[in-house]
Amino acid sequence: MIIPDEIDENPSNEQVEHLQSVVCSVHENVMHYRDCAGQIDDDFRNANEHRRIGLDDLPYGEEMVRTQDLPAQLAKAAGLLESESVTTSAFNEAREIVVTATETLDDCTPLPPSMREPE
Repeated sequence: MIIPDEIDENPSNEQVEHLQSVVCSVHENVMHYRDCAGQIDDDFRNANEHRRIGLDDLPYGEEMVRTQDLPAQLAKAAGLLESESVTTSAFNEAREIVVTATETLDDCTPLPPSMREPE
């Protein structure tokens, strides 16, 4: 997945369509990560139900907090790209949301190999 560069003039339809596909792909990656990480945390809680478990003790507790706003932000990015004529500022704002979401996800603890999506 290649994130397009920032632009200085109104984007072409191809540029908008490409960024829309990147937004969709990143959103799918975020949702997959959160689903898997949430399941791991739930399993950990269930295995340790006899004790109180803090956020720091969960395998993906911090990651779930760090990624909790990403789905809404990516939905906002998708909305910015829905207009008939997408402006330069809307394109660049959507692009920046994608960059931030990708960097956040890349900085999170990786999922176990059996839960990773094939590349």
